[in-house]
Amino acid sequence: MKPTVIIVDDEKDIREAFKKTLQVKGFNVITASSGEECLTLLKKQKVDLILLDLLMPEMDGVKTLQNIREINKEVKVVIVTAVDKEDVREKTMGLGVEGYLVKPAGKQDLADMVTYVLSEI
Repeated sequence: MKPTVIIVDDEKDIREAFKKTLQVKGFNVITASSGEECLTLLKKQKVDLILLDLLMPEMDGVKTLQNIREINKEVKVVIVTAVDKEDVREKTMGLGVEGYLVKPAGKQDLADMVTYVLSEI
């Protein structure tokens, strides 16, 4: 069975580009335009990995991550964001993320990170 990945980003172009990249690599991909939408999806189905943006309106990525951990402590999470600050990186790593990619992340970097993280399940 193909691993399922949720891409959470408020920018449609990024969601679609990441989705195409990962579908070509054989992953089942779902997209969410907000933290709230991600949490709803996570409650409804089994998910192997979440690619999570930090800068989103309403519920930012850190708050979304905190809520993800309340729902599912085991799901893998990789932060994919334009925010490259050490304090933010440390805070998210403290919440149990498996990786941190800085935008603009190349297609190969994205695919390599997802493949690596999912190889551990």
